[in-house]
Amino acid sequence: MQKTFLSILLAFSIITATAQTVGIGTNTPEPSALLDLSSTTKGFLPPRVTTAQRDSIANPVEGLQVFNTTTKCIEAYIYGYWQAVFCGQPKPIDTGDLYQGGIIAYILTEMDAGYDPNVQHGIIAATTDLATTAYWYNGILTATGVTDTTIGAGTANTNAIVLNQGDGNYAAKLCYDLLLNGYDDWVLPTKAELNKLYNNRTIVGGFQPSKYWSSSEVDANFAWVQDFGLITNNQGSGAKATVRFIRPVRYF
Repeated sequence: MQKTFLSILLAFSIITATAQTVGIGTNTPEPSALLDLSSTTKGFLPPRVTTAQRDSIANPVEGLQVFNTTTKCIEAYIYGYWQAVFCGQPKPIDTGDLYQGGIIAYILTEMDAGYDPNVQHGIIAATTDLATTAYWYNGILTATGVTDTTIGAGTANTNAIVLNQGDGNYAAKLCYDLLLNGYDDWVLPTKAELNKLYNNRTIVGGFQPSKYWSSSEVDANFAWVQDFGLITNNQGSGAKATVRFIRPVRYF
């Protein structure tokens, strides 16, 4: 074993000394290259290190390259510090993708509050309805003041309803208490958010041809619902003392 290793080391030294081309995977290496790697089924893999491991390299030489697993960048040591040569970008996500505990029901557009052209944001729906239907209220009809119907207001609405209604097994509290696929920030969608779920109901899947609660209140007696069994005129007010289906959402 020692003789074989010594022979390999000696052979490499001779090639380096004579400036010949080393070819791996090819019998006709490119003469202008010092090292020519050829393959149709494999790639070249530089050393993979974290940022901390990279920084522990003693006296890096100019031009040294690594793949930084922390930043997901190919980096080179140039002008006395590590520089990103190329950084990968996360795969763009789309409606219907399984993502962060649920399924993407809507991605914000430039018309939506909170839209960022550089970072995707939107609504994630639970992949199924809650196991039980429920009332909107907790037994006492009061005006909670959660009349916001817009996209992104589901968290504020849900928190306000729970603060007003207290403990119980009503729609907002069931979402508020939900721990699903490692996430505990599920909320009852607003009227506008529920409508996005309806528009993408085929992609999201699992909806019943029935009415679903939103977190948007109409008044002390009614809250907004959406009927997933109708094609038109499917949003309206529903009596809080009626049980409806519930599809929790969260945001990304």
